[in-house]
Formats: sequence, structure tokens, C-alpha cells
Amino acid sequence: TNALIAITVYDSPERRVRLAFAQSNRDAGNSGGVFDIAADQYKVDFNDDGDLLNNVEEFIADTNPFNSSDPQTDNDQDGILNPDDNCPEIKNTDQVNIDGDALGDACDDDKDGDGKKNNVDNCPAIKNADQADKDGDGKGDVCDLVDDSDTDKDGIKDTVDNCQAIKNTDQANIDGDALGDACDDDKDGDGKKNNVDNCPAIKNANQADSDGDGKGDACDLVISP
Repeated sequence: TNALIAITVYDSPERRVRLAFAQSNRDAGNSGGVFDIAADQYKVDFNDDGDLLNNVEEFIADTNPFNSSDPQTDNDQDGILNPDDNCPEIKNTDQVNIDGDALGDACDDDKDGDGKKNNVDNCPAIKNADQADKDGDGKGDVCDLVDDSDTDKDGIKDTVDNCQAIKNTDQANIDGDALGDACDDDKDGDGKKNNVDNCPAIKNANQADSDGDGKGDACDLVISP
């Protein structure tokens, strides 16, 4: 298309700026029009549609300075023109787009593209359609840096609980092995199972029982002659 632009500035009492342009095959409704605008209402650097070009620059570039849908428009003023902006109505200069669809994360209600809306997704930035959450803390497993599981609900996290399946808030562990007394079948670590150990809380591998009362000497407070 060819455009003829005539700009005449009148330094007169009326202080008027006359802009006349004629253009063939122009889509805008102002095609071939003549603008006669008071200078105090029109400045050459004014930007009616809020894009990156002022009005006169738009006339020169053959774009419409009054059309908000013009390709030169930047609705959210983030420095990225609408046709290239993945969120034209929300500022996002970084244009981050985790799932690589047509929408930037700033305006995508499912930014990781796993079929779960951000507001109900327990890992909104990492795909996890199954929403698995082992420790039930509201954070999906794929993005949970801390496992808060507490299987026995004793207030001790599984990651540090020496009896994960049996409540033992005291974490007592006589023999100092990996298992707490509550779940250790040889809690004194003498090689004798608790159910047959005559001193289950004190090491006595020899199971000596001088008075034969069923209590090993190591834990028998009274040894009869």
C-alpha cells in the first residue's frame, strides 16, 4: 500500500496542527481522512493506542495510531508487542512458559500442562497428573524437597523416627542401633530375642541366673543364695 502523509504545523494564534493522509486499501475507518486537531490536544509524541510508536511514527510506519488491535500495540506495556507476547494483557517480560503452549505462565491457569489448574495443583510448576503426596503435607512428591511423612503419627518424622510404624515419642534405643526399643526384637543387642532374654534391657549374652528365678544376674536386684 502507498500512503501520503502531510504534516503542516501552523504557528498561528489558533496553534493548530493539520495532519492529512490518504491511503488506498486501508482497513481502518479513518482511511483517506483529514485530521484537524488543536495543538494543545495533540502532540507529535502522543501515543493514543499505547504501543511502542507514537502517533506520527505510526503514520510513517503505515499503522493505525488509534487501533488498539494494531500489530504494533503492546497492551500490557512490557516491551513485547502483542503478536509476540505470550501474555499480551499481563506484563511478563521474561515470557516464561513451562509447558511450552501458547500461553505464558503469567496468564496460564495450568502452567505445567498436567491437566490440573494451578489453584488446585499440589505442584503447579512441575507436571504431576497423579498428584501423589506421600506425606500428606499438601506438596506433591515431585516438588516436595522435604519428606514430612509420619506413619505412626507420633510427631516424629519417618526420616528420623527409629520406629516408623510404632509410636515411640521417647525414641528410646538401649543398644544404639537403627531400631528404637519399641520395635527392636533384641533391644539390648546381646543376641537374645526379647521374648527369651532373661534381662531384655541389659546385655547378658551368657544369660547367667545364679538363683534360677528367671531373671538374669545382670538385672536381678536380689539374688537368693
